[in-house]
Amino acid sequence: MGDARALSRGQACDESQAAFGPYLLAPGRRLLTRQGVPVAVGARALEILIALLSEHGRVLTHRQLVERAWAGLTVEESNLRVAVSGLRKTLGDGEGGARYIENVVGRGYCFVAPVRWLEAEPADASPSIVPAKLRGGSTRLPIPAARVIGRENVVEKLVAALGDRALVTVVGAGGLGKTTVAALVAQALKTRAGVEAVFVDLSATADEAALTKAVAVALGLDGPGRDLEEAILTCLANHRVLLVLDGCEHVVEAVAAFCDRLTRRLDLYRVLATSREALRVEAETVHLLEPLAFPSADGDPSLESQLGYSAVQLFVERAEVSGRRGPWTPVEARLAGDICRRLDGVALAIELVASRVGALGLAGVADLLDDSLGLQWPGRRDAAPRHQTLQALLDWSHDLLGERDRRVLRRLSLFTGLFTLRDAHAVAGEPGDDTLDVANALTSLVDKSLVWTSHGGVGPVQFRLLDTTRVYALAKLTRSQETDVIAERHAGQVLARLTADEVSDNASLFQRGAPLASATVGDVLSALRWAQAARPRDLFVSLGVAAAPLLLSRAMLDECEAWCLRALTALPDERRGGLEELRLLEAVGVARMFGRGNHETVREIIDRGMALAQALGATTEQVHLLAGQHIFLTRIGDFSAALDCGRRCAELCDPVRDPSGAALAQWMLGTSMHLVGDQRLAQEAVERGFGYWAASDADGADFFGYDHKVRAMIVLCRVLWLRGERARSAEMAEAAVAEAKRGGRPVSLCIALIYTATVALWDENWDEAERLVARLIEHAARHGIGPYHGVGLALEGELDIGRGHLRQGVEALGRALERLDREAHRLLSPAFAGSLARGLHALGEGAKAQRRILAALDETKAVGDHYDLPRLYLIASEIAGDDPRASKAYAIQALEAAHASSALSLELAAAMRLWALEGDSAATRQRLEGLWRLAPDHDAPLARRAHALLCATA
Repeated sequence: MGDARALSRGQACDESQAAFGPYLLAPGRRLLTRQGVPVAVGARALEILIALLSEHGRVLTHRQLVERAWAGLTVEESNLRVAVSGLRKTLGDGEGGARYIENVVGRGYCFVAPVRWLEAEPADASPSIVPAKLRGGSTRLPIPAARVIGRENVVEKLVAALGDRALVTVVGAGGLGKTTVAALVAQALKTRAGVEAVFVDLSATADEAALTKAVAVALGLDGPGRDLEEAILTCLANHRVLLVLDGCEHVVEAVAAFCDRLTRRLDLYRVLATSREALRVEAETVHLLEPLAFPSADGDPSLESQLGYSAVQLFVERAEVSGRRGPWTPVEARLAGDICRRLDGVALAIELVASRVGALGLAGVADLLDDSLGLQWPGRRDAAPRHQTLQALLDWSHDLLGERDRRVLRRLSLFTGLFTLRDAHAVAGEPGDDTLDVANALTSLVDKSLVWTSHGGVGPVQFRLLDTTRVYALAKLTRSQETDVIAERHAGQVLARLTADEVSDNASLFQRGAPLASATVGDVLSALRWAQAARPRDLFVSLGVAAAPLLLSRAMLDECEAWCLRALTALPDERRGGLEELRLLEAVGVARMFGRGNHETVREIIDRGMALAQALGATTEQVHLLAGQHIFLTRIGDFSAALDCGRRCAELCDPVRDPSGAALAQWMLGTSMHLVGDQRLAQEAVERGFGYWAASDADGADFFGYDHKVRAMIVLCRVLWLRGERARSAEMAEAAVAEAKRGGRPVSLCIALIYTATVALWDENWDEAERLVARLIEHAARHGIGPYHGVGLALEGELDIGRGHLRQGVEALGRALERLDREAHRLLSPAFAGSLARGLHALGEGAKAQRRILAALDETKAVGDHYDLPRLYLIASEIAGDDPRASKAYAIQALEAAHASSALSLELAAAMRLWALEGDSAATRQRLEGLWRLAPDHDAPLARRAHALLCATA
C-alpha cells in the first residue's frame, strides 16, 4: 500500500508498476501494456485508471475522479461515465469473468481486481546481454520506396492481433506483399508504442543451425550452437522487441520448432512470420493475405468505380511513376482493371506490368500480357533476388516442391478456372492411382499457396491456380514429354463436366446450358482448340455440341457460331442427320441472329433445322425451332407470318400432355396479336399461357436465345399500358426486368430493358427511361450483342427528343435507324421513324418530317395491321398542323385504329388531339368524357391530362 500512496501523491512513479490481470501499468512512463504490448488508452482514461489503482479497494467519488482527470475544468458527470465506460471496454471488463472497475451506486467507482506492486528496473540498469544492434535501434526494415496501397486494414488487424498473440504468421502466395505488410506492422508498432523490431531475412537460410545464426546476427549476438539459442532467449526475455521472420517457407519445419521453443519459454515474446505455408505450431495465429481487390468482368465500368479498387490504384500509381501522363479515361481505367484481374490482384505482378506502361503504352502492355504474363519483366533493382521477376518468384516456390507436387502442378496448369478434386485426379493423376495421392499433392500445393481454394458452402471444394502460377506451370508442361496426353485427359474431363448433369430430352438448347456453372469458358475453349487439331475428330464434335449452350448462355455469340460451324464441318457422315447436327444448327442460328442481325442466312438455317426435326419426328425440337422462327419473323417485322408460326406451334402442343409447350405457343400468339394490333386478344393469349405454365413442371422457358417467359411478361407490360392499366403495367415491367436478371441470360435482359424502356417513353417518364436505356446500352456493349446495342442508341435518341434535346436526338436516331436497317432489325423501325419525324418537325424541318412520317405509315401498312399505327397517325396529325383538314383526318384515323386495336390509352390521346383541333364541343366532350370513364387507371398521366382538360372547360 505504500507504493500506492506514493503513486497517488505523484511520488516514486518511475520506481513502481502495478500488475493486474494480463496488464502492467507504469504510471511514470504513462504506459499501459498487455503481455508486453502497449495498449492505446486516452489521456483522461489513463488518469482515471492511475487514480483508481492508487486507491485500490477504496471508492473514489465522482468529484475526486473529475478533479483528477479534468483538473481546472468544469465538466458534466456524464463525461466521467463515458470515460469510465471506454476504459472498461479497453480493459475487457466483464469479458471471460474479468472484473476491474466497480460502479458503487450513488458514491463513485472502485478498482476491485487484485493488484501487485512491482519495482521497475532502474533506468540506467542493463540486462546481462545487451546487443549492440538493439542499443542502436531496430535492424533495417525493408520499407518499400513507394506508397503502399490496399493494405491499411490488414496492417491494423495484425497490429491488434499482436496485442495478445505470441506468434502471428502472414501466409499467402508469392508476390502478394507479405514482406511489405510485415515491415509496415513493425513500423506501426515502433511509431505507436516504441516497440523495436528485429527483421530477419531467411531467404539464404538452409537449415535450423543457419536459422539460429541468422536470428543471432540480427540481434547482434554471437556464440556456438545451443549456447547461441540460449543467448537469443535471454536477449528476448530482457527486451520488448518484435521478431520478424521473413520468408519461412523453405525452412518451415526449422522455423516451427524454433518458434515453438520460444513461445513455451517466453511469456511476453512476440514474433511475426511470413511464409507461403503455415508453421502449424500450437501458439500460431494464421492470417491469410488476400490479393488486392480488383473489379469483376461485369462490374460497374465507370471511372470512379474502377479507381475504387486497390489493385487498380496500385497499377495507376506505378504506371504514372513509369512515365504515363494525362488524366485517365473510363476506357483506360477499365483496361487497367482487366489487366489487374488477369494478374489476380498480385501486387508484385501489377507493379512489374504497370512499370512498362510509360514505355509501351497501356494497350501495348495489355497485348504483351499474352506473352507469359510478363514473367521475365524485371522489377526494382533494390528488391530481393526472388522479387526481381515473377519468374524468379515462382522458381523459388517451384524449387521447394517434391517431384510428385511438381508433376501435379504442371498438369493442373491446363485448368484455366475452377476445378474439383475429381477433375484434378482425372487430369493430373496416374492411371490406377488412388485419388488420395492427388489429394495429398493438392493439399500440399494449397498449403504452399500455389493453389487456391474456393468454397461457397454448397457442393465440393473447388480449386484454382493464379494466372501467373498457371502460365509458369504451363511452360513446364510444354517442355515435358506429356503435353498431348494431359491435354487429351483435360478435354475429356471438360466434356464430362459439360455432360455430367442429367437433362430431360425435352430441354431446350439453353436449358441444357443452365447447369454448366462448373465448366468454365476458358477450359471449354482450351479443350476445343486442342481437340480441333487432334485426330480422330469425334471428341471435337462432341465438345462442340456440348459447349454451345454454355457459350450462348455467356453471350459469346461469335465464338459459338465459329466453333459450331467447325463442328458441323467435322461431323462424320455416320453422325449426320441426328440430334447432334440439329443442335449445332440451332446454336448457329441463335448466335448469328443475335450477333449479326436478321439476315436471310438465319432463315435458311432455321428452315434446314426444321426439315431435319420433321424427318426425325422430333416434336420438341420442332417447337424450339418454331420459337426461333417466330423471333426471327417479329424482328424483321413480318407479324402476319409470326402469327401463323404461333398457330403452328399451338397445333403441336397439347395443353394436357405438354403444358409448357402450350404456354410457349400462347405466348407466341399473344406476342403476334400485340404486334398486329389486337391488344384484347393479346392479353387473353398471354394470360392463358401463364395459366398453362403454372400447370407445368418445366425448369425454364429458354428457347432459341430468348427466355419466353420474360418475353411474355414484357408483352403483357406493353399491352396493359395500351389498354389503360398503367399501374399493372409498371408492376409487370419491374417484374420482367427482375426475372430477366435472375435468369442470367444477357439477351433476355436486353429485351426486357428495351421494351420496358419503350413503355417509359410512352409514359413520358424520362428519368425511368434514361435509367433503363443507359443500362441497356452498357449491357449490350459489354456482351457484344450488336443489334440490341443499336436499339439502345435509337431509344437514347428518342429520349433526347422527348426531353427537348432535339438536334442531338435527331442525329442519334438517324444514325441508329441506318444501323438497324443494315442489321435487318425492323421490329421498332416504324416507331423510331415516327419519333424522328416528330423531332424534325420540332426543329422546323417540316418537309423532312413529312417525308419521314409518310414513309413510316407506308411501311407499317405494307405489313398489314400494326400496333404502332395509332401513334403514327397522331404524329402525322401534329406534323400536318398547318393543314387543318389533313391534321383532323389523321387524328380521326388514329382514334379509329386505336379503338380497333383495343388501345384505350391511344384512344384517349387521339380524343385529346381532336379536342385541340375542334375545340370544346358537345361531341368532343362526350367522346373524351366517355373514354375517360372507361379508363381503368385514372392516375395514369394520359387519364389525368384528359380529366384536367374536362375540368378546365367545365
